[in-house]
Amino acid sequence: MWLVLLIAILLSGSSAQPSLAQLHETAQLMPRSASALSNYGLGLKAAGQPETALLLFEQALEIEPTYFRAYNNMGTAYSAIGGIDNIRLAIASHRAAISLVPTFASAYNNLGTALSALNEPAAAVDALDSALAIDHAFAAAYTNLGSAYVALGQLEAGVRACVLGAALKPASLEAHNALG
Repeated sequence: MWLVLLIAILLSGSSAQPSLAQLHETAQLMPRSASALSNYGLGLKAAGQPETALLLFEQALEIEPTYFRAYNNMGTAYSAIGGIDNIRLAIASHRAAISLVPTFASAYNNLGTALSALNEPAAAVDALDSALAIDHAFAAAYTNLGSAYVALGQLEAGVRACVLGAALKPASLEAHNALG
């Protein structure tokens, strides 16, 4: 994946994050690279095109069926589209990523977020606890855990988790918003 990002950055002549156009160009230069396709899909999702991004994640998985990041990215795209059916597809995608790499903290975090969206806060807490067992400094997972605890009516635990998230990433608007 880093090679693909390096190519995109080199194409731009900059050390900043590659633009959507650069990610597209990299995907065209490397059409058999699951990583290049997945990165372009992430760019499209960030640009508000999650449906198009899904097509790229599917292409990435056709090339490399065990590319766990594409499953996770697919899950975030389904979540971005929204709706119960898409959230269920997001959950399945995150679980597929976890089945391939059980230590992928980001997939557990995203699974927790999707479970929260389905109003399953207890299951979300389990997933987010798994993310934090893997990565104790995962600020977003603490913030999401705080929200799940609040949904369960466990306000003290929710505030504690959000405070930890804000302490780990003070610039995080999500953590501060979760605290109210």
